[in-house]
Amino acid sequence: MNKSVAVDLGGMSTTAQLHAALSAVFGFPHFYGGNYPALVDCWSSLRYPDDQMSELVLDSLEDCVELRVAGAGSCSEDVLHTLLSAVTAVNHRAKLNGLDDVILVELTDSR
Repeated sequence: MNKSVAVDLGGMSTTAQLHAALSAVFGFPHFYGGNYPALVDCWSSLRYPDDQMSELVLDSLEDCVELRVAGAGSCSEDVLHTLLSAVTAVNHRAKLNGLDDVILVELTDSR
C-alpha cells in the first residue's frame, strides 16, 4: 500500500533545515548524516525495512511514498533543488533494479 507524507518547505533557506525536516517526517536513524548522500541512501531503503534506515517503510517493492510538498514557492532554490534531485536519484536507483519509482512528489503550491 502506498504511503503519503507531507513536508512544508515554507521559508527554508538551508539544506540543513531540509534534512532536519525530512529526518523528522521519515524517522531517519540517529546516525543520519544530514547530507545528500545520506538522504539518498535512507530513501533508497524505504522498500527494505531490514535496512532500518527509516521508521516509515513500504510494505512491498511495488509500493511508493506520495510526498506532498508545501511551501516550495517560499524556500530557497538550493532547498528545492536538493529535494527534487534526491528524489530523482532514488527513483533512478529503483529503475536500475527494474522497479517503479519509490517517491512521487506533489507540489501543493507553485514556484
